[in-house]
Amino acid sequence: MQETVEIDLREIFSALLKKAWLIILCAALLGTAMLAYTANFVAPTYNATATFYVNNNTNTESEGGGVSSTDLAVALRLVNSYVDIVKRNVVMSAVVEKLQMNISPSQLSSMVSAQVVGETEIFTVTVTSADPQMSATIANTIAEVAPDIISDIISGSRATVIDYARVPTGRSSPSYTTSALLGAMIGALLAVVFIFIQNRLDVHVKTEEMLSQLCGAPVLGVIPDFADNAGKSRKVRRKK
Repeated sequence: MQETVEIDLREIFSALLKKAWLIILCAALLGTAMLAYTANFVAPTYNATATFYVNNNTNTESEGGGVSSTDLAVALRLVNSYVDIVKRNVVMSAVVEKLQMNISPSQLSSMVSAQVVGETEIFTVTVTSADPQMSATIANTIAEVAPDIISDIISGSRATVIDYARVPTGRSSPSYTTSALLGAMIGALLAVVFIFIQNRLDVHVKTEEMLSQLCGAPVLGVIPDFADNAGKSRKVRRKK
């Protein structure tokens, strides 16, 4: 039969309290190390975003330039197609050619993300790079070339630029706060695991209850701690 291993949660909690200084020290050291690594070795990146509005305008002339409910319903279905097409090679190649970039369309596509804003006909295109000016330039170039290319692919619809990208003033990643907190959490966790393992491997009898459990018999007497009593006696003499 397998022996049942009992874990005294109070004992573990007491051990953690006694070694709280070690947990705090490990959290501080690893948090600081993670922050220093992030600040010195992780290159910052910058996001620039352009916003588009999808419009199905097949009936605008017949209805005096207005937008019907049918147009809106079709636009809602088309917006996902626009998001997919904007990252295709046909658009990326046009951007690479216009900016005379020394990268492939697939490499540029890896820097671009596009997503629909809620359940609307609006979608955004975000460019991420290590250069804030380059991020904005690429995003705005996509805003210039994508609408015409997509309109040629999906006839009878168009995309209008709502907002052109601005040069980002702050990095999008990495987050120094997140890095420091992550490092501190890992350091604290490692310290807790170490204390737990150390406690489980400690075979010393610490309490009367442990002795009674090991021997299978009640404790009849306890030898007092003479060193502790001597210290108390000295304190009493000094007071006198």
